[in-house]
Amino acid sequence: MLDLILGMFSVSMLEIIVQILDQISVQILDQILFHILDQILVHPILYLFSVLMLEIIVQMLVQILGHISAQMLVQILDQMMVQILGISLPRCWSRS
Repeated sequence: MLDLILGMFSVSMLEIIVQILDQISVQILDQILFHILDQILVHPILYLFSVLMLEIIVQMLVQILGHISAQMLVQILDQMMVQILGISLPRCWSRS
């Protein structure tokens, strides 16, 4: 049951992100991602899945915003993880 709920949440979150990104400029991307991360991390159960959700968000954003490098998105997300959780993203992300 928990898997079903998390799966539905993931799909809904990605749909919301796509809708938001269709209406915004790249300049405020970091603000939107910060808001999304803030919402994901509000719920203790979802906290455990936050890094996986970040990976999904990065992959989706790279596909939607092809002109932005994956490295730039990883740097933005890394800064937000440091601000929110006090930890950096896994180092393997920085080599991608």
